[in-house]
Amino acid sequence: MFSGRHELLKEEDGCVFIDRDGTHFRYVLNYLRDGGVNMECLPRDRQLLRELKKEATYYQLHGLLQQIEKCLY
Repeated sequence: MFSGRHELLKEEDGCVFIDRDGTHFRYVLNYLRDGGVNMECLPRDRQLLRELKKEATYYQLHGLLQQIEKCLY
């Protein structure tokens, strides 16, 4: 997202606004902080996992996406 390959729209103060629902962002943030995901920390509900899969796809977090898919299939 911030590699320079994509044009980012910035706010007047230079911040980047990411227009996503914050519901699942804690999983994304923990993945980015820790460099991985503990399977036990992912939601068990299949609908929540499908929603989280969309977020992992949006942010291009392939490792998180693989872990979610293991839980789903």
